[in-house]
Amino acid sequence: MINPSKLLLSGLLIGTLLSTLLIAGCAQQAQTPTPTPAPSTTDTSNAPAAPAPAITEAKAATYGAKSAALKTSWTVEEILQYAIEDEYIARAEYKYVIAAFGAQNPFSNIVSAEETHINALIGLYNARHMTIPADNSGQHLIKPATVKDSLALGVEAEIANINMYKGFLNAPNLPDDVKTVFNQLKAGSESHLSAFENGLKRYQ
Repeated sequence: MINPSKLLLSGLLIGTLLSTLLIAGCAQQAQTPTPTPAPSTTDTSNAPAAPAPAITEAKAATYGAKSAALKTSWTVEEILQYAIEDEYIARAEYKYVIAAFGAQNPFSNIVSAEETHINALIGLYNARHMTIPADNSGQHLIKPATVKDSLALGVEAEIANINMYKGFLNAPNLPDDVKTVFNQLKAGSESHLSAFENGLKRYQ
């Protein structure tokens, strides 16, 4: 005959063993690492980077004749400012050429004429008790690589300068003293243009 107490003890031992095995299995399952995703078969090492946002705001011309050409009417203050800025940049350009390539005509002659142009405009400012604009031409300086390029730049600059003065001289109610000075400066620029064009012919 089976002893009831022994049967009870055996049942308790079997229950304890089953509980232990169940807990161990759950713990092992919890510690199983999550599989690492397989690497992509697409090689992106040479893929181009995403393009940077396009810059849509173009920098407008803000100096001398280039600024004047953006408008069709001007105040007297604007006319004088654009005029002296353009003479500043011409003087700076021709001084740079002389420093880079040596003193030579027509640059040596014309750079001194630009001083005369600037002084004539300063006279107009003084007559009106207006503040003379600072010379910021260095911020807009173009540095040609050769004498030929410098002559071509001179032609371009003088054409723009002449067209600027032509526009100003057609402006209504232009003061007489400003008109007189601008006619003189336009004539001087026409002479400079001829000198640059003749110099450029040597390279043709």
